[in-house]
Amino acid sequence: MGRAILILVLFVVGGAISYFGVREYRVSNDAAPHPVEVDLAELEAGRPPGDNHIRIGRHVAAYPATVYAYEISRFASRRKPGPDTRVSHCFYPIVSAASAETPEKDLALEDLDRSFAVLVKTRRFRTKASIPQQVSFNSSVRGLLINRIESLGEREERLIRMNFPQVDMEKVLILEEDRRPASALKWLGMVLGGPAMVLLGVGLGVWWKQKS
Repeated sequence: MGRAILILVLFVVGGAISYFGVREYRVSNDAAPHPVEVDLAELEAGRPPGDNHIRIGRHVAAYPATVYAYEISRFASRRKPGPDTRVSHCFYPIVSAASAETPEKDLALEDLDRSFAVLVKTRRFRTKASIPQQVSFNSSVRGLLINRIESLGEREERLIRMNFPQVDMEKVLILEEDRRPASALKWLGMVLGGPAMVLLGVGLGVWWKQKS
């Protein structure tokens, strides 16, 4: 029984390592080691970013339109999220500062364009209560575009469209905040290391069978 469990672990862990290695390769292989400066207004006009690793300067963060994934213990007395509910990650839209002519202190979600080009994925907010409820001007945001490996769920898209009905979600870029491209050594090690663990499991299984 112990041998079978060991082989199973090698298969599962090896498969997982290989899977995540391929994901890292897809977003990191052609990404610059340092973020490339990108004008958000040009992205909104349809210009490609030119790189996966980017930095966007001054912009407007539409925090009131944030959608989030949360964690609730199975032993919790209530299933709906409260102020202290732990948040695993959030998505919020950003728009170019030039499109918001209203002063920051008076800016509201209704003052923004009904569409956007970039959705930021962040783990900056740890609880539901910590997610800002006001539209805010931010100086910059940097990270890795992850559209090649991740997309929004149907429910998340529906919630975002409630505030931005004109957005074309097929064209929206998802920027994971503060994520950096993995080195070639890292993703190559994962891509090759995963199958190596699986082969080790196969080899052990064959060897143990021959000895028994």
